[in-house]
Amino acid sequence: QLTHEFDKTCAVFRAKITEILFTKICAVRKVRNELLVNSKVTPPSNMSDCDFSDWASKTGECMNSAGQAILCDDTCPRKDPYKCGGKEVMKRDVIVLPNANGMKCPPLEREKLCGQKKCPVDCVMSTWSGWSKCTKDCESGVQSKTRSILTKPRNGGKGCDAVQESRACHTGSCDRDCTLVDWGAWAPCSMACGGGRTTRTRKVLVPIRGQGKCPKKEAGERLDEKVCNNHDCVGLGCMGSLLDGVRWWKNHSDTEGTCANPGQGKCPKKEAGERLDEKVCNNQDCVGDEVCIAQQDLILMVDASGSLKEDGFEIMRDFVLNLTQRYKPEYFGRNAVRIGVALFGNGKLITAPDGSTTVAPALNVQELTDDFDLVRQKIAALKWQRGFTNMAQGFTMADVMLSQGGRPRAQSAVMVLSDGKYSFKFQTAEKAQELKDKNVQIFMAPIAEFKNKELDDLKKWASSPWETNFERIPGLKPLKYNAEIFIQKLVAKFCPDSFSPAKSAAQEALQQYILVHEGGWPNEVCAKRQMKLRSGSIDDCAKEARDDGKLAFGVGSNRNTRGMCFVLDLSVTQEYFNKAKANRTNVECPGGAWEDSGMFDSYIINPQTV
Repeated sequence: QLTHEFDKTCAVFRAKITEILFTKICAVRKVRNELLVNSKVTPPSNMSDCDFSDWASKTGECMNSAGQAILCDDTCPRKDPYKCGGKEVMKRDVIVLPNANGMKCPPLEREKLCGQKKCPVDCVMSTWSGWSKCTKDCESGVQSKTRSILTKPRNGGKGCDAVQESRACHTGSCDRDCTLVDWGAWAPCSMACGGGRTTRTRKVLVPIRGQGKCPKKEAGERLDEKVCNNHDCVGLGCMGSLLDGVRWWKNHSDTEGTCANPGQGKCPKKEAGERLDEKVCNNQDCVGDEVCIAQQDLILMVDASGSLKEDGFEIMRDFVLNLTQRYKPEYFGRNAVRIGVALFGNGKLITAPDGSTTVAPALNVQELTDDFDLVRQKIAALKWQRGFTNMAQGFTMADVMLSQGGRPRAQSAVMVLSDGKYSFKFQTAEKAQELKDKNVQIFMAPIAEFKNKELDDLKKWASSPWETNFERIPGLKPLKYNAEIFIQKLVAKFCPDSFSPAKSAAQEALQQYILVHEGGWPNEVCAKRQMKLRSGSIDDCAKEARDDGKLAFGVGSNRNTRGMCFVLDLSVTQEYFNKAKANRTNVECPGGAWEDSGMFDSYIINPQTV
C-alpha cells in the first residue's frame, strides 16, 4: 500500500515537471521570439540560449556529516529531515553556451538529501537439517529437511528462500518377503555308525512384512538333511551314543539283549524319554518378601493415557514406585537389575511439515541405570498425559533404550503396565514382534476389571508362553488397597532370579554358613585356595572346611565346575560374619578383592560353629 502511494505521488510530480520543462518554458520562449522577430538589435537569430544536461551525481557517493560515504541511515526518519541521512553533490553539464542575448545558464551544481532510508536487512537462514525419518515404511512415504530463518528480511532486503524441502521415500511395496541368512553348520550326526542323519538350517534375518512370504522351518529352503556315519557299527551291535558326550544307551530287542542284525543300530527320537527330560522347577512356596536380583535390563513402560483418568494414573504411578523397591541393582557382589522408564499414553496426532499426520512418540523418562533413587524420583514426578494409548510408540522407545544402554549378558525385558487398552492394533503387534525377534522378553501386566478381547491380544504380544509372562490385575481399586500382593505376583512371575531374605535367614540359621559372593572367589591376596572335592553338595563342602578348621569355602556354580569344592583360608571374624549377614549387597574381601570368574560361589561359616 505504501509503495502504491509513493508511485502515485511521484507520477503527479513528474507530470508537473514535464509541463514546466516542455510546455511553460517553451511557451515563454515562443512569446519572446514573437516579440523580437522584428527587432533590429536582438532578433531571434542573434540569440543563443544556454542548453545543459540533466542532473547527475558528481561523485556517485552520498556523504554524511562526518564525511563518510553511506547508502542508508537507520536513524531515519526524523522530524527534521536534515538530521538524518547524507548529502550528495549533483551536477549538470553545459551543452550550448549562451551568447549575450540568450538565456543564461542556471546553477550547474547543487546538493540534495540522500540515504534517508533504513538500511535493508537480508534474510539469513540456517543450514539444512538432515532428512527426517520417512513417514511410511513402504508404499511411498515422504521425508523432509528444514532450515530456520535466523534473521527476517527488513527494509527491502533480500527475501528468504524455502524453509522446507521434501522428497519421496520408501516407494516400494509394503509386502516384503523374508530374508534368510546363509546355511549354518551341520549338526552333529544322530548316530555314531550304522547310518544317522544330520541337518543344517537357515534362520530368518529380516522378517516378512504385510503379505510377504517366508518358507516354514521344515521347508527345503530352510532345512537341509543328509545321511551321515553310514558305515557299519563294528563290535558295538546296537550301541549308539547320545550327544551329550556323557550318557550311553544300549538298545535291546524284544527277545535278546543284542541286535539280530549288527550295524542296524537305533536311536531314540528327540521327544523320547531317553533324550528329553522334564521336571518342575522353583516349586517352593513364595514367602512374600522376594527381591529380584537377576541380571536383567528392565524397561518399565507406564501407561498415562486418558482412559485411565487422573486418579487411576496416580494409583498406577504409586504402584510402579513401590514395585521398584523389590528390585536390587547389586547383590552378592554382582551387578543385578538395571531399570529404565518409558511413558506412553501421550498419543495425539501431530502434523508433519509435508502436511501428513503421525502419532506423537512416547517419552523417555529415564535411561537404563542402576541408580534406583534417581529412577524413583523420575517416577514420582510423572504426570498424567491424557492422550490415546500409543503402545506401539512405547515399544519403539523401549527398543531404543535397550539398544543404547543394554548389557550383552543381561536379560533384556519390557514390563508393560497399562489399563489393557491400545490403539493401532497392527502397528502395536508389529513392534511387539520386532522386540521378541531381538530376544527381548515382554511382560504384560494389564489393570482390567473384566476379561475382554483386548486382553487376548496382549497375551499374544507377551513373550511365550504367555502364562508365565502375563498377569492381569483385576482393577484399580484392588490395586490401590492390595498393592503388595500384586507386587509379589509380578516379581515372582517376571523375575528370573529372586531371593527371599526371610527364607534364606531361616535356612542359614540351620546351615550356619552364608553366601557372600556369587560368581567369584577371593584372589590370592585375600585368601589361599585348596581343592577338596570333585563331586559333592554345598553341605559336603562346608563340612570339608570345618574339618580343616577353615571358615570359608567355594563351590562350583556352572556346568563345568559344578561339584568342585575349594577350602578358602579367609580371615572371618564374628564381626565380619555378622556384618556380611546383615548386608549382602557387596561384601568386601578382607585384605584383598574378589575375582569374578563366573565359575564359583563363595561362602563363609559362622565362627561360633567351628
